[in-house]
Amino acid sequence: MTVSASRDERLTVLLVEDQPFDAQMVKAWLSRPGGGGQFDLTVAGSLANALAALEAGPFDVVLLDLWLGDSNGLETLLQIRSRTAAPVVIISGASDEELSVHAVKAGAQDYIVKGRGDGDTLRRAIRYAVERHRLEDQRRTAEVVFNHTDTGIMVLDQARRILRVNEAFSRMTGFQADEVIGRAPEDLRHEVGADPLPAEAWPGVERDGAWEGEAWNRRRSGEIWPEWLRINAIRTDGGPATGHVLLFTDITLRKRAEEELVMQATRDALTGLPNRQQFRRVLLDRMARSSEARRLALLFIDLDGFKAINDTMGHAAGDQVLIEVGRRLRAAVRAGDEVARFAGDEFVVILPDLNHPADAAAVAAKIVASLSQPMRFETGDATISASIGIAVHPGDAHDGDSLVEAADVAMFAVKRSGKSGFRFFAEVIENEAPVV
Repeated sequence: MTVSASRDERLTVLLVEDQPFDAQMVKAWLSRPGGGGQFDLTVAGSLANALAALEAGPFDVVLLDLWLGDSNGLETLLQIRSRTAAPVVIISGASDEELSVHAVKAGAQDYIVKGRGDGDTLRRAIRYAVERHRLEDQRRTAEVVFNHTDTGIMVLDQARRILRVNEAFSRMTGFQADEVIGRAPEDLRHEVGADPLPAEAWPGVERDGAWEGEAWNRRRSGEIWPEWLRINAIRTDGGPATGHVLLFTDITLRKRAEEELVMQATRDALTGLPNRQQFRRVLLDRMARSSEARRLALLFIDLDGFKAINDTMGHAAGDQVLIEVGRRLRAAVRAGDEVARFAGDEFVVILPDLNHPADAAAVAAKIVASLSQPMRFETGDATISASIGIAVHPGDAHDGDSLVEAADVAMFAVKRSGKSGFRFFAEVIENEAPVV
């Protein structure tokens, strides 16, 4: 928006004056060549004619004599103000200080006494009135945006103390303006137990003039919520910061959507366990950390008797069994172990940081015992067992696919030998070890 009324800008002026001589004088002043501006003047000799002119078209400024044949005093100004938002400059024959004060309070931009001044005075008054009006309009627009945006805003002074906050700030944080003016943003976070801003925030502002990123905040109620925060330094002519503006939005819904997408991409929809793709990512990561001293074991688990449950009790019962299997597997392993659903009725367990393969045998035996216990549902009881193959890294395989294949081979050896037990891949290769 153009704020200043430049000397080259052509302005439309409505002169409301019932004295022909005064009207002619104003017209002469505004039309004089080289007078510092261009004006299109319309003259109305009464309030009624002025109101009709305002209805017919907009004007940049109104020059108004308060004393007309059909209206007198401040009522004239009020009538004009009710029909136009254009700035009004009073031209009055009365040098009345009290009246001039009331006129300005009622919305006039200036008060000029006839006979005092000349054309230059009038032209300056018009342009200053237009400029002030535009500045006020700009401030009003900024104020509307400030208080009606969904973005929370804090304005800080040079000492990083809060000067102003908007309504969105109060909606999001629970703090009202009168509770925070004069305080530091960090004080509010500290008051409700939250950490200060991210450590890199203020150094980034000092270095680059701005910083933005995710931060965690707390509402006055204590609820933790994620925000997207931007801090801008307020500088004049490249000098030091004279203040800062903090803009923030609540990104709770966005974070939930992101988490849901991650869950869909990495979790099995039925059991909530990591899916096959996520299992492979975790397996490769844990294999990279394992060593001869800290081994990793992979348990490949296939459920015995699951097809019969699906055939006799229905797929809904089968789903309940799979959910319960997932729960029992998680209960049978350590917090740092990983349980995943591989496919159908196949599950896998990653056991990192083992001192000895016998540790994996103990976990496998615990799982076999747990899964052999009856599962009780409203639709009836279900009984299954588990065949488990165990492969160890390093030793049995050096890559993820080979380790899974080795554990799978060991599991099928258990199946062939009567089910419900576990075997190590190394034992299967030797073709000696009995099924446990």
